[in-house]
Amino acid sequence: MDEGTGSAGEARNQLSKAAATDMAMRQCRIGGQHCKVIIAYYNQCVAIAQVQGRTGFFIAASRAYQSDADQYVMSECSSHGTCKVVYRACSDAIRIQ
Repeated sequence: MDEGTGSAGEARNQLSKAAATDMAMRQCRIGGQHCKVIIAYYNQCVAIAQVQGRTGFFIAASRAYQSDADQYVMSECSSHGTCKVVYRACSDAIRIQ
């Protein structure tokens, strides 16, 4: 995410953190020049909350269950203003044979 422009990227279903980071950064750089990874996760769910009307302020967390990730970011974010979950996703476990 580029906190200055709000540009963001995401990656799902990648087999490595490096591949996921590369994909997300390429997407983010379309609209931002100062992109950085704010959270990486695997075999978990993630939520990112933002204070409404405030650019560049995010709370991100990963948890085993989506509801737990949502609850945590909203709890942490709400002390800074009115918040909204702006991104949520889960990564499924990959079976290795």
